[in-house]
Amino acid sequence: MKKKELNLLKTVIFIFGICIIGAAIIIFKPAENYTERQIFMWVSIFVMYLVFFCPLFFNFITERNIDSKAPPIVVVWSCILIFEAVSLILIILVYAAVIQIKIAALIDLVLIFIISVNIYFAYFAGSKIVSVAESQAKILSDVKKLKEKASFAEIKVRALDDSLYYEEKKQILKITDDIKYISPVNIQEAADIESEIMERLSKISISGSDIQQKNLRTLIEELDYLVRQRKSMRN
Repeated sequence: MKKKELNLLKTVIFIFGICIIGAAIIIFKPAENYTERQIFMWVSIFVMYLVFFCPLFFNFITERNIDSKAPPIVVVWSCILIFEAVSLILIILVYAAVIQIKIAALIDLVLIFIISVNIYFAYFAGSKIVSVAESQAKILSDVKKLKEKASFAEIKVRALDDSLYYEEKKQILKITDDIKYISPVNIQEAADIESEIMERLSKISISGSDIQQKNLRTLIEELDYLVRQRKSMRN
C-alpha cells in the first residue's frame, strides 16, 4: 500500500473512531445535563483515544530504520498502555468519588508529560545514540581497511628488486609504517583522503615490479603528502 493511501486509511479510521465516541455521548446522554464526573469521563475517553492514535500519525519508522527503531516502539507502546490503564482507573475512582476530579485531571496531565519525555528519548535521543555508534563503527572500519591495504602494499613492495627500487622501497615502507599510527577521525575530509591513499596503495600493489620508476616516485610523493595530511587531522 502506498504512503498516501495508508495515510488516507489512517485518517478515515481516526475520524470513524471519533464518530463512535460522539455517537456514544449522544446515545448515553442523561435526561438532565451532564454531571462533572460524566464530563470528566468523556473528556478522558477522548484524550485516551488521541494518545492511542498518536504513534500511528507521528510515525518515524521506515523500511531502512525499522531494525534500530524496534526497541523505541516497545517503549512507546508500553508508555501508551500504561497511560490508558491509569486513565481508566482514574475514571472509575472519580465515579466512585474516591478522588476529586481536579486531582485526577492533574494526574493525567503529569502522566502525559512524563510519557512525552520518555517517548522523546525513545524515538529521538535513542536514535541519535545509535546513529553516533554506527558512525563511529564505520570510521573505525574505514581506518582498519586502510591499514590492511597498507600491509598488503608493504608485502608487495618488499618483493621489489633492491638494486632497482632500494630508495623507493625505503620510502614506501616508511609511509606504510606511518599509516599504522593513523587515528580514527570523524571528518569527511579525512574519509576522502583515506580513499585517495587506498587508491594509490592499490596502484602500487597491482603494478608490482611492472611499475616504471618515474611513476612509482610520483605515487610515493602523492602518498607521502596525503599520509602526512591525514596524520595531522584530529577530532
